[in-house]
Amino acid sequence: MRTFPLLGSGTNQRIAYANSAASGGTVFSTDDAAAKSEIQNIKKEILQWL
Repeated sequence: MRTFPLLGSGTNQRIAYANSAASGGTVFSTDDAAAKSEIQNIKKEILQWL
């Protein structure tokens, strides 16, 4: 089993996350550029470890 160190990136509490989950979509279907950026930054960090 691989373990991952604590990520440097994270998310803030944003309405876009709740709205996208409630509608069955993702944050990438919203207009919230900051929320999209947060998720993209987390993805980049995870991919560095794979």
